[in-house]
Amino acid sequence: MSENANTCCDSYHGCIPLLRGKRGSAVKSVYLLWHVHGDDEKIIGVYATEGDAAAAIGRLKPRLGFADAPDGFHIDEYHLNRDHWTEGYTSV
Repeated sequence: MSENANTCCDSYHGCIPLLRGKRGSAVKSVYLLWHVHGDDEKIIGVYATEGDAAAAIGRLKPRLGFADAPDGFHIDEYHLNRDHWTEGYTSV
């Protein structure tokens, strides 16, 4: 494995291309915007910055359904190239 300025290498993934942000720096995480209302969970989008995700909330809050549950928005940071679910699961 040979890492350079355009790749990231590790023993699990090998070498993968780096994502670049607006200013050319390597993107290390993204921000997922969720909306939860009762049992209904929606992934609204994936954003480059927390500010971009917050701006999406501003656009969506007045819309049908979202206006009824304005506190249902959640922004979660996800680091790239990591396992975020590390345990098994069971079906119910």
